[in-house]
Amino acid sequence: MNLGDLESAVSEFSNAVLNDATYVDAYIDRGSCYTNLGKPQLALADFNRAIAINPKLSRAFNNRGIAHAMLEAFEAAIDDHSQAIALNPQNYLAYNNRGMAYYKLGDLDAAISSCTRAIEINPYYVAAYSNRGNVFSDQDKFDAALKDLDFAIELDPNSIGAYNNRGLVHSKMVNLEAAIADFTKAIEIDPQIYISYYN
Repeated sequence: MNLGDLESAVSEFSNAVLNDATYVDAYIDRGSCYTNLGKPQLALADFNRAIAINPKLSRAFNNRGIAHAMLEAFEAAIDDHSQAIALNPQNYLAYNNRGMAYYKLGDLDAAISSCTRAIEINPYYVAAYSNRGNVFSDQDKFDAALKDLDFAIELDPNSIGAYNNRGLVHSKMVNLEAAIADFTKAIEIDPQIYISYYN
């Protein structure tokens, strides 16, 4: 969704909760729009409302964890993702997101464990391979990192994150031609992906 679509969706979900203040899905979906708009505080408020209405929704806890992570409250994010998993042990999104929160706290082994569980549940989930590859890279396990990132790109040839992360691995290995090729590919897919210009 582009900015206009997200703002339009926020307006629609706002009307929905005005008509029914217990409409849980509308709070969750509006919160997700706020997250995508870079407004995590507003997102948190909506996820809090949703959880207050129904504390059994794995999706609400997972999404609140994302908002906490955006605010760099990574321990709170881990708690929410863990609760999402407790409510739905097959929630591979929550495992992946928890892995990234562990990564931000420097717990690389826990990050790999969570991403691995996401992959076990959904072997085609590209983000988990890309994220785990990034963690392996930080552990200087470059072969494992490249294996994950190569497979992520095989699953999704337009995965900007996977190309960028693989470029970083090649840079660490001083394989500069391959690094430049990956960063260039990421930029070709999305010229607005500024991070690849600075690697």
